[in-house]
Amino acid sequence: MDLPALIYKFNRKPIKVRLLGESLSDELIGTGILIDISFDDFIELLKLKFQKDIDFHNQQDEVQ
Repeated sequence: MDLPALIYKFNRKPIKVRLLGESLSDELIGTGILIDISFDDFIELLKLKFQKDIDFHNQQDEVQ
């Protein structure tokens, strides 16, 4: 699964992430809606969406 994202920062502002709405919900497919979230929220989203990959990677580290 792909999760295209633009990570950006303006002067003296927190880091933000812009995502396509369809990356978050099938109901938004084809709408072209863009969603801005905080970087911390983006990290939590990655943890939720890619938990299987994270667990697999952690298991591989334990084996080696």
